[in-house]
Amino acid sequence: MRHTFKLALITSALFSANLASAAEINLQQLHAFGTPPTIMMGGDKGMMPAKPPTLNTHNGKLIGTFLSGGGSDFATLTQSGIYSFTPQLTEGELTDYTTYINEVNNDTLAFVTNTVVDSQGVVYGGANRTLFKWSEGEVIEDALSHLDLSSINGGDFRVQGLMTIDAQDNFYFAAYERGSDYSALLRLNSEGEIAVLIDFSRDEYKQGNIFTKGEAPASLIYSEQDNAIYGLAHKSSKSDGAGSTEGLEDGDFPSGTLFKLDLTNAKTDGSSEVQILKTFSNNLHGLIDDHTLATNSLVESGDWLYGTSAKTVWRAHKTNLDAFTVLHTFGSEQNEAETNLNGKTPAGPLVVAADGNIYGTTSAGGSDDNSGVLFRINLSTDARDLDKEQDNFQLVLHFADQASPLPVGLTAGALVNGEQIIYGATNGDAVNDTGSVYQFTVKEHALEFNTQTTEITLGESVEVNWQSTNLSQCTASGDWQGAKEASGTESIEPSSEGEKSYLLSCQDTDQKTHVQLVNVVVNPKPELNFTSSVTEITLGESVELNWQTSNLSQCTASGDWEGTKETSGTETIEPSTDGNKSYILTCQDNDQTDYVQTLDILVNPAPEPEPEPEPEPEDNSSSGGAFGGLILALGLLVGRRFRNKIKS
Repeated sequence: MRHTFKLALITSALFSANLASAAEINLQQLHAFGTPPTIMMGGDKGMMPAKPPTLNTHNGKLIGTFLSGGGSDFATLTQSGIYSFTPQLTEGELTDYTTYINEVNNDTLAFVTNTVVDSQGVVYGGANRTLFKWSEGEVIEDALSHLDLSSINGGDFRVQGLMTIDAQDNFYFAAYERGSDYSALLRLNSEGEIAVLIDFSRDEYKQGNIFTKGEAPASLIYSEQDNAIYGLAHKSSKSDGAGSTEGLEDGDFPSGTLFKLDLTNAKTDGSSEVQILKTFSNNLHGLIDDHTLATNSLVESGDWLYGTSAKTVWRAHKTNLDAFTVLHTFGSEQNEAETNLNGKTPAGPLVVAADGNIYGTTSAGGSDDNSGVLFRINLSTDARDLDKEQDNFQLVLHFADQASPLPVGLTAGALVNGEQIIYGATNGDAVNDTGSVYQFTVKEHALEFNTQTTEITLGESVEVNWQSTNLSQCTASGDWQGAKEASGTESIEPSSEGEKSYLLSCQDTDQKTHVQLVNVVVNPKPELNFTSSVTEITLGESVELNWQTSNLSQCTASGDWEGTKETSGTETIEPSTDGNKSYILTCQDNDQTDYVQTLDILVNPAPEPEPEPEPEPEDNSSSGGAFGGLILALGLLVGRRFRNKIKS
């Protein structure tokens, strides 16, 4: 049986007056669960799903659980089970709807958690006091039966909440036992080994009857970006609080926590460090709830976390703990008649959809105050909005008077050809129906805007590229202008230096504006100015070299000087020889292009020293001169006689 219904998106503020300017959401019912009479008469088994189904990408089937209706007789009618089908209608009917009864234990209403699928297509989920696993065509098995669980509260705990899986097929889930106040975060790794990562009930985490870190997790997600688990820890009715009491008013109490577990430093004895990102206030936010049909949840979007509490939809930054913001408080309308018009009691998993929004459901409230609503968080799509101030809550549709009321959350389907299917389930009103599985489609909205470089030199060009999906009416602003195609490439040559901002704005099918920004630094043209004080000197003198650069680096001297030089400087050089001297300075720009300048300096030889003057001859015209001549004559005469004597 199929029911199709269509409601335009309705803004929370203007519901009673005007329809929002937005695309329509089309809900298509895929399967309506049976009732006790139809099941016992041989109809399809299964009733009252507590969580939405999960798409098994290995075979393209939806896998979900139901609380009751697993068997067709009085003995088995209250048993839980699994359903499986290909989400494709043929002449208005499913062709392969199949159910499998809970054979893990005899607990009734056992399958209350979500399901997760590992890399091999094996499905896991909570089965009250254990964890089940199941493969297509096989019986449901106990995933913990081979383990000694005595070290985990004596093996006495229940599996609950929204579990998650990481890229290595490690499963993370909550263990809770109300009677003994035991609360823990467990991990079943891909080797089948179990470990307690966080024991929330440790004595050091208690102040009287307040659990300072929260009690058992109601919802868990794995962040591949951070290699961390983020979670919501609930408050039970037995405790006096869950979280820190700091800053709370009299009469208020901590109603749960938003926490982070860094898996890099996780310990397996329950003592892993728990970072508390937010303590919720009962007065402001209501409880963090893990009720079977109203489990609060959270999702990740970049550096932000979004989630629900019993009263609110909120946003939190992963590292800036002061950036927590309530986006919407249910039941906060001014008009008393419309108090719960936008829904009440958020229920089940949220979905970050391909259209750039987050979708969720409430299990109560709405136009009849009982049937619940589908809502969404319109995420800011403006790259300049770093604080996400443009995020806003929007009512999408009411489940009143439709095929089946009381939605219990959503899961994401595959993205194909620019469209994504979102799956959901309802629990039904237990009078006219016992729940359903439905789907709706959203268009992918995406805008990518980039450049290969963020720094150029004046005179060069920068190439910007953009691609969009299901966007139109694109417009350039900032340091470029004009209407643009939905996708394209453009080369821009800036006319001046400095930082340039190129903005691209496009509209999606819901008339929401998407803005992306590219910043480019335009540097001045590289310059090298290399001068000397003189161009000609004499050996023994010095020359002063001066240089200044702009937008250059890695300067090196060569020729008649050497070494690495600063990008600007002064140096005095005294040549050791004469002749023509070449002083070369080479600097490089950001592209490793060389800029070279040479200074030629003529070094003249040093001048020859002047000869010392000859001594002047003595004046012999005086009497002393005559006497000297006489002595010389006598000397010559004696010398002649001496030579003659030798000859003889």
